[in-house]
Amino acid sequence: MSEKIINFRIDEDLKTAFEMVANARDLTSSQLLRALMRYEVENYMQKNAQLSLIGAKDIKPKNKPKQKSVIPDSWRKK
Repeated sequence: MSEKIINFRIDEDLKTAFEMVANARDLTSSQLLRALMRYEVENYMQKNAQLSLIGAKDIKPKNKPKQKSVIPDSWRKK
């Protein structure tokens, strides 16, 4: 799986607050952002039963251990 870079603009106060949240969880802001992106994609796929968004081989690579979820249970929708 190749990696891509995403550049976007956000308000400076939001960036500072997000970095504080990430640091409180002992993560970098990049790690937390990637975790949030994975969570949203997985949540969408489960709700809509569309595993075709990302091929099954890309979801759980055989050579890489599964990353621990950093999404708090309180964020998860029931």
